[in-house]
Parts: sequence; C-alpha cells; structure tokens
Amino acid sequence: MEQENPINTIPDQVKLQDIDMDDVILDLEEARQGIKSLIDELQVQWHLAGMEGRDLRKDMIKSLEIVNRNLNSQEQDIRTKLDRFGVHSHLGLMDIKEQWEATKTAIKAEIQKAHDEHTRSKHLMHDFNHQAEQAKASLEDFISEEAKTLQKGFKRTAKVLNRSIHDLISYVKK
Repeated sequence: MEQENPINTIPDQVKLQDIDMDDVILDLEEARQGIKSLIDELQVQWHLAGMEGRDLRKDMIKSLEIVNRNLNSQEQDIRTKLDRFGVHSHLGLMDIKEQWEATKTAIKAEIQKAHDEHTRSKHLMHDFNHQAEQAKASLEDFISEEAKTLQKGFKRTAKVLNRSIHDLISYVKK
C-alpha cells in the first residue's frame, strides 16, 4: 500500500490556506486610515477655531481703539469749550455735561460690545473644547472597536493554526 503525503491529507476545514492574510492586512490598513482621518479632522477644527479667535481679538482691539480716539476727541472738544465759555458759564457747562454723558454712553456701549465679543469667544472655545473631547472619545471608541476586530481576527487565525498543527502532529503520530 502506497503511503500518502501527510500534508495533502489534512482535512479541508483546517488547511493553512483558510487563513486570508490579505483580510488581516486590509483590516490593519482600514484601522490606520480611520485614525489618520480623525487626526486630520481634529487638526482642521483646531486651525479654524484659532482663526476665528484671532478675528474676534482684532475686532475687539479695533473697537477699543475707536473708543479711545473718540474719547480723545471729546476731551479736546470739552477743553476747547471750557476755555471758550469759561468754567462758570452755564451754557458751556450744560454743553459739556451733555457731551460727557454722550461720551459715557458711547464708552459703555463699546465696552458692552467688547464684553459680548469676549463672551462669544469664550463660548466658541467652550464649544471647540467640547467638540475636541467628542472627537477624542470617538477616536478612542474607534480604536477600541478596531482593536477588538483585529483581536478576533488574530484569535481565529491562531485557532486555525493550532488546529492545523495539532491535526498534523496527530496524523504524523499515526
């Protein structure tokens, strides 16, 4: 009786050909690409938030510079009128008080505007931090799921290899 080659007699369900290394490599590549996409998206979000923050800061500075110029102008106006009408002139004082009240109102409005823009920028940063935390959590979930998937694939591969080795040893012992 002619003896068969033991490698050719391994049952079909445990052949090494059952392990599809291409699938394992594709799974690893998909995981790597998913992580890279999340990193790219997070970098874009950080960049956009930084640009918007710089714009808000520039607007606030412009507003305060305008208020400062207006205040200087009003001060000059008041000084001119004080000189022209004298300190005791009732009409001059009335005009000065009126201008001063208008100046105070304008200053309060600009300060409120600056405060509102500052509050808005704080909200934007809070929202951005929240989005970053969500992106981080999504990335961690994605990595965790990919790790589980890869771990399952490796366990299946190890089982098939162990079964094949065991069957081969059993067959050789016969």
